[in-house]
Amino acid sequence: MNPSSRTLRIYALLLLAIGAASVLFDPTVGAVTLYLKGKTGLIVCGIAAALAVAFSRLIAGGTSWARWAGLALSFLLLAQSGPKAFSLAKAVSAGTKEGHFWYQATLFALIAVVSLWATVSQFVNARQNDPSPRA
Repeated sequence: MNPSSRTLRIYALLLLAIGAASVLFDPTVGAVTLYLKGKTGLIVCGIAAALAVAFSRLIAGGTSWARWAGLALSFLLLAQSGPKAFSLAKAVSAGTKEGHFWYQATLFALIAVVSLWATVSQFVNARQNDPSPRA
């Protein structure tokens, strides 16, 4: 299997796990139960995972632009989730947000870390498989 395709499939599984975690734990009561306010996390992670799987299948089929699309997807999630994780963590530590927002900050941080890994892996794989001409 192509390394770029494998990276995107692992990325999709990790995003689905994070999305499932957003609805399966209720931080307000501290128990594993259905938390309906976390459904947007599941939706966003699910859509991103579906796109990652679609790009993975395109890469396996030989479509070269899908490598760069997978790179763009992981970078966009990194650019969105990283600052959000920092702002939530800062607000929780300063006492301006309730204590249960630590869970939301943790989920955003996990998305940022997984997206950073996928971005770097996709960039390395894309450069190795599709190098630009040197002058």
